[in-house]
Amino acid sequence: AESRNSVADQLFFSLGHAVAGEGTRAGGARAVTEALARLGVPREDLVQVDGSGLSRENRVSARAVTALLERVLGADPAAARLYQQSLAVMGQKGTLEERLAGTAAEGRVFAKTGWISGVSALSGYLVPAHGRPSVFSILIEYPSELGGLNTGAWKPLQDELVLLFLGGGARASPRASARRRGREAAPRCRRPRTGPGPHGRARRRRPRRTPSPDSRRGS
Repeated sequence: AESRNSVADQLFFSLGHAVAGEGTRAGGARAVTEALARLGVPREDLVQVDGSGLSRENRVSARAVTALLERVLGADPAAARLYQQSLAVMGQKGTLEERLAGTAAEGRVFAKTGWISGVSALSGYLVPAHGRPSVFSILIEYPSELGGLNTGAWKPLQDELVLLFLGGGARASPRASARRRGREAAPRCRRPRTGPGPHGRARRRRPRRTPSPDSRRGS
């Protein structure tokens, strides 16, 4: 629910040691690549050099993020539940505690925020009052020299998109907007592959259930 960048980096190195035999950036990247291949997630849209996402050399697309979320939520129910519990909850917990409180999104959006100067992101999944859960990823790239846009523009934009995804169409309540401050998170942020300029991409996808890892052994 909160950002733990040093823990994420150490996990990245540990995965490299366990899978590739070397606790390095290259080993961690290889471990992630192999995991994505097993899950059937497109790897051509990902360049990962650390675990925290703070490096500007990281690259990912909204397509890859939503594909990964879809696989996680559609696989083993226990794993999906643990993943959900690790995420911030809109209006209730973690880095999303002070966003969209008192709206249709409160308690129904489980997601991870992301920010470094020039990049703002929100990815996760939402549970509507009626219907199936949906995954989404909003990745925004903008000129890093333009300060204040993450709090003043991109977070409100992300909130509005989340409300539209839920089908509510309602804007954030004045109370929630007043409570929103420049509390910048620095989680697993990735620069979207959208080319130069202040472009962004939002993608939503409904997860499909896939066989659990145990059922795929030997295939």
